[in-house]
Amino acid sequence: MTDKATEKELGEVHGGMADWCKLILRGVPLMDKEGNAVLQPDGQPWLVPPSPAHLNVIRQFLKDNRIEAASIPGLEATTGLDDLPVFDDDNVVPLRK
Repeated sequence: MTDKATEKELGEVHGGMADWCKLILRGVPLMDKEGNAVLQPDGQPWLVPPSPAHLNVIRQFLKDNRIEAASIPGLEATTGLDDLPVFDDDNVVPLRK
């Protein structure tokens, strides 16, 4: 006997995963040694950037669902990348044996 998930159940799991990804991208609560969230004076938790492990899960979720983004010239997400190193043949130093 096999119990397969219904399309509705799978949709709920997919929606929950998408919600989790959006939440994590906003920041992960900072935790103390006891596992409690560290709170700001206003009672809200301090948020820290997601870990590489979180980002890898999100990357894989997007890849599995064939979600891609193209860079658009002039769009805010593509600005600020001009100062990154360019890895072409002129910048490569050969290794000697």
